[in-house]
Amino acid sequence: MEPIPPGRPLTVSAAANEGAAMSKIDVHLPALQVYVSKNGQLADDVRGVATGKLAGLRSLPADLFGDLGQESGLHGHLGSQIGELHDHVHATAEAMHGLGRSVHDAHNDYVQNDQDHQDIFTRLNEQR
Repeated sequence: MEPIPPGRPLTVSAAANEGAAMSKIDVHLPALQVYVSKNGQLADDVRGVATGKLAGLRSLPADLFGDLGQESGLHGHLGSQIGELHDHVHATAEAMHGLGRSVHDAHNDYVQNDQDHQDIFTRLNEQR
């Protein structure tokens, strides 16, 4: 059995139930690896917005809008909105990192599955 060449999409066929039509899943492993590397950088950039840009705005100077800002509640409302925005951007970055880790794990699972199948076919060919 020839080894599966790098960059060739992995093809998996599976039937959900007995008698069900077969479906085909094609996985392009190099594309998964590129996605993981780009996702990590993007997540770091998004986190940088939260920690570098928005974090400095979380505490607004008391006199930012003068007496009117305090009396009208604008100062407090804007401060809480900036705090929520910071938290959401930070959570988005964490979710992106989680997605990247999941894609990385899936990539490794596909590679291992591919290697397991190759090993099985190699052993079968050797038994001939």
